Amino acid sequence: MMKIKLVLISLTLGLGLALALARALSLPAHAQAGTGVIRVATTGSDVPGCGSAAQPCRTVQYAVDAAEAGDEVRVAAGVYTDLFTRTWSVNPLYPYSITQIVFLTKDLTIQGGYTTLDWNTADPEANPTTLDAQGRGRVLYIAADHTITLAGLRIVNGRGAQEASGAPGGGGGVGVEPYNDGRLTIRNCDILSNTAFVGNYSAYSNGGGLYFWGGDLVLENDYWAGNTAPDGGGLYVREAAITMTHSLFQGNTSERIGGGGAYVYECTSYIADNTFRDNISSGGGGGLDVAFGGLVLTRNSFLDNIAEGSGGGFGGGPGEGHAFIITDNLFQGNVASENGSAVGGGASVGNAATNDQSQLVFSRNRLLDNVASTAYCGADGGRGGGLGVSGPALVTDNLFQNNWGCSAPPYEYQGATYYPGGYGGGLALRESGLVVDGNRFLNNRAARNAGVNYTSEALGGGVYVAYGAVVTMTNNLLVGNVYCEDCPSHYSEWYRGGGAVAVGNYAATSSTGLYFYHNTLVGNQSSAVRHQHDTTLVMSHNIFADHDTDVKNVRMYDDVCPVTTMDYTLWWPTSNVEVDDLSEQCGAPQTTHDFVGDPAFVDAGADDYHLGRDSAAIDKGPGVGVTTDVDGNPRPIGAGYDLGYDEYTGVDLASSYKSATPQDATVGEEVTFTIVLRNGGSSNAPAVTLFDAIPLSTTYVAGSAQATAGTVDDTDGIRWSGVVPANGTVTLDFRVTVSRAVTIKNTAVVSDGYGMVLNLVAFVNAERVYLPLVLRGYGP
Repeated sequence: MMKIKLVLISLTLGLGLALALARALSLPAHAQAGTGVIRVATTGSDVPGCGSAAQPCRTVQYAVDAAEAGDEVRVAAGVYTDLFTRTWSVNPLYPYSITQIVFLTKDLTIQGGYTTLDWNTADPEANPTTLDAQGRGRVLYIAADHTITLAGLRIVNGRGAQEASGAPGGGGGVGVEPYNDGRLTIRNCDILSNTAFVGNYSAYSNGGGLYFWGGDLVLENDYWAGNTAPDGGGLYVREAAITMTHSLFQGNTSERIGGGGAYVYECTSYIADNTFRDNISSGGGGGLDVAFGGLVLTRNSFLDNIAEGSGGGFGGGPGEGHAFIITDNLFQGNVASENGSAVGGGASVGNAATNDQSQLVFSRNRLLDNVASTAYCGADGGRGGGLGVSGPALVTDNLFQNNWGCSAPPYEYQGATYYPGGYGGGLALRESGLVVDGNRFLNNRAARNAGVNYTSEALGGGVYVAYGAVVTMTNNLLVGNVYCEDCPSHYSEWYRGGGAVAVGNYAATSSTGLYFYHNTLVGNQSSAVRHQHDTTLVMSHNIFADHDTDVKNVRMYDDVCPVTTMDYTLWWPTSNVEVDDLSEQCGAPQTTHDFVGDPAFVDAGADDYHLGRDSAAIDKGPGVGVTTDVDGNPRPIGAGYDLGYDEYTGVDLASSYKSATPQDATVGEEVTFTIVLRNGGSSNAPAVTLFDAIPLSTTYVAGSAQATAGTVDDTDGIRWSGVVPANGTVTLDFRVTVSRAVTIKNTAVVSDGYGMVLNLVAFVNAERVYLPLVLRGYGP
């Protein structure tokens, strides 16, 4: 027995020594290592001692092999195509060969953008440094657990390896050994036209531009274009910490699950200030797909991406105990599917947790001109043209405008005409724990020409609530939304409705419900709200204006009658609630505490639906527990709660003004600026602030600022704060001396304390030209 063990040990040691010898024999002679910097140029030579400014090395691999940990390899402009095959293995019993331009097994920095005349200043744009694998191998392969920085490089035409004996096949541009615990930084690089091993769908074959599993990843100011992979056309990152900023992902393709631009799985991710444009996914997330883990996604642009399942621009959701915070992004022109039914033209997000420990927040985003489905939409139609959400989630303070659930027109197939249906032009909701607060839904459309039968429904131009969704909607504005564009009048009303909101569908369960408080609905296609099936619809403190039919209950087949209750509603110019029920068993929506009157919006033509001072919605309700309005102002202000999404503050500073005396001045002359804050409202303005920067080309006359009330500070410009009484004024003035003969513009910025901001402007003309008086003598 002992003899057998000794033989096995000897074999193992022999194999290890053989591998070590093979690696040693494959290394070049020592270059200029230990100097901190080794230089590479296409005009150099791979000879012992190369790497100086006078004698650079010829290939990046020669310099890398000779470098010591922590060195920097500087690469001059040019195209480097030299491929090297190395034997490598995570497990010594299963070695494999990997072909690439650069193989990294130590902590290094590789920086491109130099010239042989200047090795001190890198300029990658002027001096492009290209590593071109020509489709015959990877560009770079990185062993696990190292700190690597790649900067100023063009990484092009790489191809991931066929997986054999455990060799990872992902990362055609940059492949990192999986289960990595190192740190990779890619900065100011172009990663172009790389391919992971397409057709091999294991987890190790993804990431056309980059494959990264484990460790820390930093991507900054990079350009990812034309890369292809099964998942993660541009990059695939798994179980890592990733920071991605100021990068462009364009024209990348994933051919399986998702992430045309990038696929991020179970990571802690900060993704900010990037652009995802024209990427394509055969699954979800045309631009970006983030599954599980945690995410901060902020200030990104998702433009014209396409998915074939969900999330034209973005798709994903958190796992147990994690948070997805998606804020201040632009989703425009994205498509969730060109071939069938899909969810979320702009984005599709879902909370994958089985409890409420994870958090999903979708806030302050703009969703414009997105489409869930552009072609055949199936029996389920295209859902959520702007956004599809599965709760629990908070959707707040977003703009949904001009999105489509399904934009496909009728089409002919085998002699029959088909009418593609659509659901939720702006937003489609499912599952429980959903809060939709303070959003604007403008001119969204559920379908183009639908409503023929149950396979061709058109429901919810603005919002669609179904599939067990329990939703609370507060402080939202819904204007001009349409459930069916170009629907002939003879189409059945059974299969279409809810220009603003539709609740319930054939798959509805008793858990589905909508609680609809303090919303403003104007000029949506009628019926503005449609309710069907045995679901809950409770409405209170809302405004309905300019609809032929405001709310409709619909009972189809043998369904239980829907019950809609409405309390404290302002109707304009009249109220109209209806019921559609062939068996005549169901009743119309139940309304109490109705008011009819003009909401007196500030400027509906400019989409300003705040309440004017004469609005019939002011102080009409007792409240339903909503303590702020769409602008964050407190409720109530005044004797009661205002109806609709806005709480009238009673403050009106619109007639405030500013003047200058004199309006024409010369250099050295004093000018007095006067600001009159006039409150035309019915309530005191309790927290007004003003800031006036001393204008250019003038000098402030020290101590001249004064006001009839409030507090003045002239330490750094003119600052004022105080109360402007109802139907009263406060006057502030200060003096300056003109120092240059120019036109002087002076602006005071005023806030009324409730979010309304005014700019008060006055001009002084100091450019007057004086012509000399010329006396002519005519002689005697």
